[in-house]
Order: sequence, then C-alpha cells, then structure tokens
Amino acid sequence: MSAQKNKWIWSGWLVVFTLFLFALGQVEVFSAFISLEVLSFLLLVIVTAMFPIYYRNHNLTLFQWLAIAIFIVFGFGVEVVTTQIGVVAALIASGLNRSTLYRIPINSLIFFITSSTSALAFYIVGGQTGESFSFLLHGHAILLYALTFHFVNHLLIFTVKRYVFIIQNQNVVKGLKRELIIGCVLLPTALILVVLFWEIGILAVVFTGIVFFVSSFFLRAYTRTERMNDLLKEVTNVGYELNSSMTEQELMNRVCKRLELFLEWDQLYLYRVGEEKLSLSYMHQKGEEAVPLTLKYGDAFSKLVIKSEKIEMADMRQQWLSLGANLPNHLETIISVPLKSQQTVKGVLTIASSKQKAFLQQQVMVVEIIANMLSIALSNVKQLEKSRKQSYHCPLTGLYNYRYFEKVLHETLEKKDQIASLILLDLDHFKRINDTYGHQSGNEVLIEVANRLVGTVRQGVTVARYGGEEFVLLLPNTTVDEAYQVGLRIQAVLKESPFFVRQDLSSHVTARINVTASIGVASSETAEEDEKSDAVTLIRKADRAMYNGAKQKGRDRVATYYSVKEAESIIEELI
Repeated sequence: MSAQKNKWIWSGWLVVFTLFLFALGQVEVFSAFISLEVLSFLLLVIVTAMFPIYYRNHNLTLFQWLAIAIFIVFGFGVEVVTTQIGVVAALIASGLNRSTLYRIPINSLIFFITSSTSALAFYIVGGQTGESFSFLLHGHAILLYALTFHFVNHLLIFTVKRYVFIIQNQNVVKGLKRELIIGCVLLPTALILVVLFWEIGILAVVFTGIVFFVSSFFLRAYTRTERMNDLLKEVTNVGYELNSSMTEQELMNRVCKRLELFLEWDQLYLYRVGEEKLSLSYMHQKGEEAVPLTLKYGDAFSKLVIKSEKIEMADMRQQWLSLGANLPNHLETIISVPLKSQQTVKGVLTIASSKQKAFLQQQVMVVEIIANMLSIALSNVKQLEKSRKQSYHCPLTGLYNYRYFEKVLHETLEKKDQIASLILLDLDHFKRINDTYGHQSGNEVLIEVANRLVGTVRQGVTVARYGGEEFVLLLPNTTVDEAYQVGLRIQAVLKESPFFVRQDLSSHVTARINVTASIGVASSETAEEDEKSDAVTLIRKADRAMYNGAKQKGRDRVATYYSVKEAESIIEELI
C-alpha cells in the first residue's frame, strides 16, 4: 500500500473514532464494562476472534455473530466496543506486523460502519434491545439486523479490495453464499445464547464457550483432513507438470506458479550444493527491493540444511536473524528444504514470507513433497541439457557442431529483413602436424584454435566446428566488409602467438609451431537477384572463397566470394 493511502486511512479512522469515543462517553457506555456479564461476553468475543477456523483458504472468525447476542442484550454501544476489540484480537492472531498495521483502521472502519448500519436498520423497523426485546415483537427486526450486517460487511470488504488494494478478480457471490450458510447455523446459536443468558446468566456464556471449542476442534480436524486431500490431489498434478519441463528456468517458473496455489510467499531461492557450499541457481521475488549480493553464495539459514540434511523452518525474524543478515530484513517466515539425490544433499530450496507463521503444517508437508519432485525433475533436466549439449556440441573443442550450426543458419536466413555473413576457415597443412607430432597434439591445436576464435569474435556470433580442421562462423547483421575485417583479425590472432605441442611420436619435449588458416567470407548481402540466398548456397560461396581465393593463392589468406567471383570474371573476359 502506498504511503499516501496509508496516511488517508489512518487520518479518517482517527477522526471517526475520536468523535465516536466522545459520543460513547456522553452516554456512559464504558461504565457498562465494569459489569461481570459484559466482561464475560467480551472474553468470549476475544477467544473466538483469536481462534479462527481455516476453511477452504479462508479464516472464518465467529465473533461477529456473537455481536448479535451482545446487541440484543446490551445495546448498540456495548456491541460496537466489543466488536472493535474482537477485530483487533483477530488481526493480532492472523500475524499482524509493522508493515501490515494499516489493516487495523481498515477493518475497524468496516465493522464500525457495518454495526452502525445494521443497528439503524434494526431501530427503523421498531426493534428494541435489552429487557424490552421480544422474539415475538422484534424477531423481524433482528433478522433484518443479521442480513444487513452480513451484506454490508461483504459489500465494504469488496469495495476496499477493489478500490484500495486494486484486486480485480473477486468471487463476491461465492463469499456471500458461504457466509449465508454459516449464518443460518450461527444466528440461531446466537439467539439461543440470548435466551440462556436471560435464564441462567453467565453460565450461558461458559456453556457457549465450551460448545465453541468442541465444535472448533472437530471442524479444524475435518478441515485439515479435507485440505490435505485437496493438496495431495494438486501435488499429483504438479509432479506430471514438473517432469515435462525442458530447461531449469522453465521448471522453476512452474514451481513458483504452483506454489502460489498452496501458500503465500514473497521470495524463493534455489541453491546448488558443491563441497558443502551454496551457489545461487535461481531466484524469484515479489517486489522491487534489491537482493543482497551475498545471496550469490547462499544465506546463513539455508546453510543449516547442508549439515542437518532436513527441513529447517523459522516462524519469525527473531529466530533466524542471529545467524546473519543475508536475507532482507522485512522477511519473517523462512523454510529451507534439502533437495536430495542418492541420499546426498545436492541443492536447497528456500521459501520466505513477510508474514509471521505464514506456513501451516500441512503446507510444509506439501512443500517437502514438491521439493522431492523438484529434486528428481532437476536431475532429469540436467541430464536432458547434457544430452542436448552432446547432440549440439563438438566433444573435443566444446564448440557447436555442424548440426546445430546448420539449424541456426536456416533460422537466421529465414528472417527476410536480416543479412548474415559466413566465415569458413581451414587450417593450413594440418595433416603435417598430425604426422609429425601425433593426433593428440593435433587435437590440442584444434582446442586452442577454438578458444582463440571464441575470444576474437563479439557476442552473438555462432562459432562451430565444420568438420576435421575446418571451422565456420555465422555473423548475423554483419556486412561482407565487416565480416572480411573479422577474418583478418582471426588471421592475425592465429599467427601472432605460436602453438605449443608435445612431440608424442618421438619424445615428450614441448615443441613450438606456427599455425595459419585459409579463410573464406561470404554474405547474403551480396546475393544477386538471380542467386539463391539459402543456407546451402551461402556455405558453398564461403567454401569457394576459401578454396579458390585463399588455398590456391598460397594459403594464409582471407578472401571474399565477391572478390573471387570478380577475379574469375576478369579472367574469363581475357580468355
């Protein structure tokens, strides 16, 4: 929430309640709280507010239905005060902290307006409270009070979410229906409490409290079981989805999306474990705050998992702050789960929330199950990436192979508005190196040539091993003249420093040799109208430039297809 909104909400709340407290003082409402009867109802409201029932992703607080009984017995003033105290108690129980203090004035105003509107509707139709109340005479009024309370409360909640928190998607009808069903049970209970209170006094409040706790216990147990069954069904679907991921990025994006369905979190970190040290592999955070650079090597809380090899969890900042301030200070609840492979911790998944006690026990169980699935999925993705790399890379030099290069070349040339240039180079007298120093030394030369090529060209250039001692480079958005200059740089880089090889065939003495290359350059830019500009044609042009313009001219040269073709045309004219 913005600071401006926060300021206006607190200001409005202070004005309203300053006037309201002044009015209550005039009618001496506060003196009623000396009464043991009023205090017993207040205690019951606080208890029911602080022990909400979690049902289908909603915390159900029942104290507002007790407000009906308090209103009938003690009137509007006492009901408003006890409801406001119940609101604060419910907020504290839900994990109120400094960053969410704005919830106090918002909820306080919602229930104040709800209580006032409901009381107004009650009195307008002739309702009376206290000893003057009669179910026969005022039953219609109390029913109107309950319905008004119900609908106004939901209307205000919808309005606040829509215009203050800008939450667009709200199922208002479903929420109203759920509360109406609960109200059909709790309204008669509240009315029974009124009758019992008039008959047996404070004992009625005690009995109601006992009934509440027993009902709450069984409903919580049922809700936990139902929630766990729903979670397990969802988790099964997660497993299928994770195993279909092709890359680690895709996999972790799906994990984050799925975790949104199970729990409220603000930051997520995936660490790799190597030699009992952490390295950050993936991170997702909600918000724009800067992430500490120290997280690159793990946070102190996540490091606990490496030693314990089990889940570590903290419900509030004080429990983990002493370990070190690696994580942002606004975080409260943290859970770190080991990702194991063959009984060894290979990674750590850390999830954090800005709320205290944000994760329920069954949610922790679900996170553990997802972590186990994630561990398997990460292993599968790693193996898939390894296989993909092997299929697209030369195992000797680490460069792309011709298969991958051809794929990229086709994709590049399909872009009609983009030119591309090709450099094809062939090492001169490479067979002589193999015959003199052995094939192992020849392999070392190929590896060094590959390293020099990669170090010479800019980012975005695809460097591949064409086959044998031939290499090819694809330069997107590069003219033939620019590609020619790159060819000259490559020629210079190969010549400026000698190559060192071991004389495997005769001795193990290191020898110093010079390596040169014949280089051909071709570009789709120079294609004439009657010429094709497809991949095969471009490769043939570069090969022709390399062979006719460099090899046959004495090697260690750079030639373009355009210059070779021009020279051949001149020769034809002379003949």
